[in-house]
Amino acid sequence: ISDFIDGKLEDIAPFSLPQELNKTNYKRIFTSGIITYNLAFNSLKKPLDNIYVRKSLAYALNVENILKNIDDTFPNLRFSNSFIPKGRPGYKDEFIGLKYNPSKAIEMIKLAGYKSFADLPKIKFYFGSELPFRDKIIEAINKYYSKISLNFEIVRLKSDEIERVFESGDWHVFFIGQDTPYPESFFLLKSFHSNNRTSWPRIRNSKIDMLIDKCKVELNDERRYLLYSKLNEIIVNDA
Repeated sequence: ISDFIDGKLEDIAPFSLPQELNKTNYKRIFTSGIITYNLAFNSLKKPLDNIYVRKSLAYALNVENILKNIDDTFPNLRFSNSFIPKGRPGYKDEFIGLKYNPSKAIEMIKLAGYKSFADLPKIKFYFGSELPFRDKIIEAINKYYSKISLNFEIVRLKSDEIERVFESGDWHVFFIGQDTPYPESFFLLKSFHSNNRTSWPRIRNSKIDMLIDKCKVELNDERRYLLYSKLNEIIVNDA
């Protein structure tokens, strides 16, 4: 706020200004916030350390259909194959990602070295207690993963348990939401750097680290946005 008052910033949304400043002639630009929700696969925990297992689980889940079925209750939820949401730099409409494809799911699980999903060890899906549409998502996950005979367990966490379990790293899949109030996609993507202390994706990928480091110093908007798109492609396709 002090930088805004000194004229160094035009935009400090979503921060609240002191009431007396709202009555002055300070210029302020408001930006819309977006929260991205996703199933985060812990790539450091077996069997999800196998990329083909992660891809198979992604291909087996029809997220687009899940959201269509809860549109009436939560109309602002939007499906995207992209990790970068629409309206943020680096987003591409034509990006396909790991769209629902049962045949590809079977192909991936065999590439992972398993005859079928039933041969996988139990995979636990963790959900926090404060998401209003949580139970709808859980119901849909039960439907799709039961179809393929996946051995899985749904764990509903209490509010005071979420941080402890998440920080422990002792989880397979975590349903999380990430606020993206900044216009720049960098603030969303930086969490994937292996040296980021607040990193939640549990990823160790030198190529992702290199691209994020390039984003930090690239001042040309067009080239930086291309880096964002490349990062988005790697992050999604690596599940």
